[in-house]
Amino acid sequence: RIMLPLFHHSRNRELWGLVLCHLQGPNFNPTVLSHFPQLHKFVLINSNITHFASPFPHLHSLQVLNLTRLQLRSLEVNTFGGLNGLKILDLSFNKLAHFGRYLVEFLPNLQQLHLKGIYWKCDNKLRWLTSKKNNSLGRKVVDSTYMICGRELYPGKPVLSIMTFLDNLENDCRKLDLCQCTLDNVVWSPEREYLIPLITVNCAKLGLKTMPKTLPTNITTLILSGNEISDLTPLTSNPVYLGVSDVYLDDNDIADVDMLEAADWLYNFRVLSLKYNKISTLPSYAFDNAFQRNTHVVNVFFGNNPWVCDCHFTPGFKELLLKYNVLIKDIADIRCTPKENDENSQKMIIELQLTTICREPQTILSPIDTLNVILALCIIFTLSKLIYDYYVFKTSGRLPWIVKILP
Repeated sequence: RIMLPLFHHSRNRELWGLVLCHLQGPNFNPTVLSHFPQLHKFVLINSNITHFASPFPHLHSLQVLNLTRLQLRSLEVNTFGGLNGLKILDLSFNKLAHFGRYLVEFLPNLQQLHLKGIYWKCDNKLRWLTSKKNNSLGRKVVDSTYMICGRELYPGKPVLSIMTFLDNLENDCRKLDLCQCTLDNVVWSPEREYLIPLITVNCAKLGLKTMPKTLPTNITTLILSGNEISDLTPLTSNPVYLGVSDVYLDDNDIADVDMLEAADWLYNFRVLSLKYNKISTLPSYAFDNAFQRNTHVVNVFFGNNPWVCDCHFTPGFKELLLKYNVLIKDIADIRCTPKENDENSQKMIIELQLTTICREPQTILSPIDTLNVILALCIIFTLSKLIYDYYVFKTSGRLPWIVKILP
């Protein structure tokens, strides 16, 4: 209503530039601009405008559209559909979370797009920013290096870096059939010189018989639960696993972990989960040494395996569990293997008494008892011989042979 006199003045039909500011909003109807068919530049700034009431009219002369420092939260698909002559579009410092390329990529003359000063939702919908093709929309965003992610995903991180990570992750993940790859987080290096992506690769329940030979770069978490894996050798020999800090191998066919004794990975991992496997023993001394030297380890899971409970293995293993009970999170599930007629069957290993697993085999007679029996038999034999010799001497007068040979 304030601008009606301006719109109806006949000379204003030749207006070249128009600046509006401090409008109350919450909406603005761009159709009012149809009164200025020769308008070359339109600026709407510093206003409480949250949305447009209609698409912009057909203004073939409009080349510069500045819509900065508003409160725009969303844009309709056809908002800029009538601006075929537009060369510069500035949407910086608004409240937009998404910006699909479909909003402007059809504009034949667009040369510059400004999008800084907005807290973006950094998901795959912004990956068009990374396109390097000639005349691609991504190359027209002149301030892409200043675009920042909002609070929802990767807060405060550069949008362009995040989209590059997402692009690389998709390309790398194609090497792994059916596995799902996600960019969990992105953190700065300790010196804040570069960004470090934290990536999870989920290959759970895919029927895998071996661990993958290749992995995406910068992977931190690998989930291989629910497969048919039995060999952990890749953790010792394949360099792609050196940077994988969290490995989940629950519910597989793993029976032997002795090869980890020689693995550099054991001294750098953060999480190792081996629940629900077929492990009966492990090199306790090797894990003790690794836990002492590894400053990164936070979680270890050994539960629900058929652990052997004998005097050879259990004392050292129990000591390991007690020593690192803060790291080993499922101690209550670490129990002796079920066995009939075994008093230790399914008992918690940390609660076992060594006297119940290190008993000496019971025999009918102890060694001292055996010696006593032998001595008793010797005495009985000697007395019997003495009585026999006495009887012979009384009846026949013959002396025992031992008496005859004495001098």
